[in-house]
Amino acid sequence: MVDPAAELPFFYGSISRSDAEQQLKLAGMADGLFLLRQCLRSLGGYVLSLVWNLEFYHYPVEKQMNGTYCIAGGKAHCGPAELCEYYSKDADGLVCVLKKPCLRSADTPIKPGVFENLRDNMLREYVRHTWNLEGEAMEQAIISQAPQLEKLIATTAHEKMP
Repeated sequence: MVDPAAELPFFYGSISRSDAEQQLKLAGMADGLFLLRQCLRSLGGYVLSLVWNLEFYHYPVEKQMNGTYCIAGGKAHCGPAELCEYYSKDADGLVCVLKKPCLRSADTPIKPGVFENLRDNMLREYVRHTWNLEGEAMEQAIISQAPQLEKLIATTAHEKMP
């Protein structure tokens, strides 16, 4: 499954708080400078890292059961892009509005999280053993059948648990 934030140029993926702060320092520490990263503690959640008065603020963005996203006590949004758009117009509990995205450089890929690596490994293992495919043929099969494979693996993963 593609991360809903993957297309955002200010989304860094699974980076730590200190890595986020380093990126914000490198980008100049302007008031309202922000980036979005995966929450390392909450599956499907994010953290909005923000600069104000040369200090860092980190706001957990939780994915709700109904699929919406919100900062604790805040308004629910249908996705991370909409949440960031909202907070760029209204601080609504943040220290300031989001003013300037901290853009990933073209040579900085989104850092995958532990669960993405696990997902990819499970897909490859399934296709390799079930369909006897390797290399480019395996990759093409995964790309063309990803939603079906993900569903199949999600429903059978428990069978491999001890």
